[in-house]
Amino acid sequence: MRSLLRYGVILLVLFLSSCTLLGVVTEKTVEHRLANPAFQQENLPLRTLRVAVLTESIGEDAQLSTAFTDASALLEQQVGIRLDIKIFHDLPWRGRSLFAIHRQVEQFRETHQEFDIVVGVALTFNNSEAWCWHNEEKGFDECIGGMVKEARNIALHTILSVLIAHEFGHTFLGIWHSKGGLMESFPVDKYFLESDRKRVLQNKWKDFHQRPNLLKRCFSFC
Repeated sequence: MRSLLRYGVILLVLFLSSCTLLGVVTEKTVEHRLANPAFQQENLPLRTLRVAVLTESIGEDAQLSTAFTDASALLEQQVGIRLDIKIFHDLPWRGRSLFAIHRQVEQFRETHQEFDIVVGVALTFNNSEAWCWHNEEKGFDECIGGMVKEARNIALHTILSVLIAHEFGHTFLGIWHSKGGLMESFPVDKYFLESDRKRVLQNKWKDFHQRPNLLKRCFSFC
């Protein structure tokens, strides 16, 4: 009986191991399909998002416009979503942490409900206002460059176009990160995974003017 039990355990371990090995599939991004006419047709019709970008310094306009234009191009190419941005300078920031930026973004939205997405950008901030930690494995500090709240408000400490596109991806996909592609927690790739693109297309026409309910707001930080 004992030998049969041991044999059964060995078979179970081998079975689970084989399932694990067979289940490891590296999902591709959409990069290889961008020129495919069928892929391009799936992106139609084009949706244009009205985006307010709040910033403090007028001197940042050229950089902001370039960064958001590049992010818009990434989204339009992959999912047929274009960003139509308007830059506002009617602040200074009362605080530059991502949470402080969000507070002013929410106040702005109350009187500017014509925008789908409101983005607050603070490129200068104190170390105490950044959300960083030391990665022992990589040997350097990693910092959160952006945060989405209510799946329609964005706070940024960066204007890297890939990270801007990443945060806009969260407005359609929710808080979860993927194990590769644009929606990885620290993306090095500028293209969506196939499964992420499919979900964005499914949510492409969501209504950003309707505030999420309390439960969704509790799980809306990313």
